Amino acid sequence: MKSKTDKTKIVLAATGASGVKLSLSFLKIILQSKSVEKVYFLYSNAAFEVYRQEEGCSLGKVLKKIENEKLSVYKEEFLSAEISSGSSFFSSMVILPSSMATIGAIASGASDGLIHRAADVCLKEERKLIICPRETPFSLIHLRNMTLLKEAGATILPFIPQYYTKPKTIKDLENHFFKR
Repeated sequence: MKSKTDKTKIVLAATGASGVKLSLSFLKIILQSKSVEKVYFLYSNAAFEVYRQEEGCSLGKVLKKIENEKLSVYKEEFLSAEISSGSSFFSSMVILPSSMATIGAIASGASDGLIHRAADVCLKEERKLIICPRETPFSLIHLRNMTLLKEAGATILPFIPQYYTKPKTIKDLENHFFKR
C-alpha cells in the first residue's frame, strides 16, 4: 500500500492536437519536483508531426536533450510498456494536449495504443486522469465524449488562458495553468 510519503509516478501523454510544446513545458516542471519519482512520457505519431510543424524541429531530438533518470519515453505503439497494465502502479495521467480522436477512443474504450491503454487503466483502476483538450469549437460528439469521460471519473481541463493574472508572456499563462 502506498503511503503519503511515497514518491509519485506520473504518466504524461502528448497527442496530435496543437500545443505539444505545452506538454514539454509541463514535463520539465514535473521532472524538477522532488515528490515525483518517475515520469512516463508517451507521444503519438500525430504529436510527433504536429510538433515538427509548429516548432520546426523533431520532438525526438528535443526529448533526447531532456536527460533525466526519472524519465522514460514511449511511442504510442509500445504496448508492452509496464503502464499498459493495471498491475503496474502509477498515480495519475495527464494528456496534454489531447486531440478529439484520443478523447473519442478513450470514451469508447477502444485501446489501440499505449496512450489509450494507459488512460483506460486510469479509469478502470480509479486513478486520476486529466484530459486537456486543445481543439475548438466542440461539436456535440466532442461534448458527449467528454461527458462520458467525466462520468467515468476523468477531469476535463482545457488550456484556457486566465487574463486576470495579468500575464506578460505566454510562459506566464502556461505557469498559471500548470498550478491547477
